[in-house]
Amino acid sequence: MSDLNYTAPPTLAEFMRSNQRIRVVRGPVGSGKSSAMVMEMLRRALEQAPDPRDGIRRTRFVIVRNTMPQLKSTSMKTINELLRGVAVYRAQDHSFDIKFGDVESEWIMLPLDTPDNVQRLLSLDLTAGWLSELRELPPQILLDVLSRCGRYPSMMNGGPSWYGVIGEILKSVEEMSEERRGALIVVERDMGLRNYVETGTKLEARVSTELLETVFTPHSPLHDGAVVIRGDQIVAAGCILPLSQTRGLSPLLGTRHRAALGLAEETDAVVIVVSEETGAISIAYKGELKWKLDSGQLRSELAAIFNPRPEESPGPEEVGQEG
Repeated sequence: MSDLNYTAPPTLAEFMRSNQRIRVVRGPVGSGKSSAMVMEMLRRALEQAPDPRDGIRRTRFVIVRNTMPQLKSTSMKTINELLRGVAVYRAQDHSFDIKFGDVESEWIMLPLDTPDNVQRLLSLDLTAGWLSELRELPPQILLDVLSRCGRYPSMMNGGPSWYGVIGEILKSVEEMSEERRGALIVVERDMGLRNYVETGTKLEARVSTELLETVFTPHSPLHDGAVVIRGDQIVAAGCILPLSQTRGLSPLLGTRHRAALGLAEETDAVVIVVSEETGAISIAYKGELKWKLDSGQLRSELAAIFNPRPEESPGPEEVGQEG
């Protein structure tokens, strides 16, 4: 791999610098989108932390398009050109094994031209995914891919090292739930939350699992308030949220849950709660609170909320979905 040289064009370089969970890039045929996707997946495979059991950096990606001939003429062709001698194709299941040094990465080519392949997608545990020519794909496929990302490697084996913003939140929520560590996490959307940010301590720090878990360490100064996330930044912690005045709420709901619902009733923010008493996970959005979710249900809820509606996006596109 030492002789592989790649320099991304400016737009694709900006795409590759982003750590957003969902990224979309569009451009004409021959603009280098496929090459950028291959190099991005390779980079993420290299950045994966070694498995604590044996020191191997394991990842698994899915590459989706409508038909296998389309995949063969674009994605597969690019992989063979850029990773010649490293990527070994398995014809029986249309996958590439990429192994060098301590890296082992599986890249699954998945056309959507049979019901069996669509069903297979729903069973995969993935690190991330590449949706080629997104506007040609059924909108539901993006949600399906999102719900499967961030699952490989398993948390028992160290988990994915890079999740994207939502993924970092998911990972921290899962870990805090297991430890029964109370947490209140707000993700800002279209409506600004400046009034609530000003009630807390400004941080302006990149979102990470480690920082979220530090903020919500029991008895820390910021533990009892809410974290507010804008883009890929934790803008403030220890923030005070309005309590819901809705009548008839379950007496089992504590202050964090009422604060989450209160903000969701007044804004379009997404609010995630971890119960300090039970470790139960809840999500509040658009005036509704869904509680006692498992991690898979939380992933699905977030995938539905943050779907960028690909059917409305014009022009040829590639989507890089990092777990």
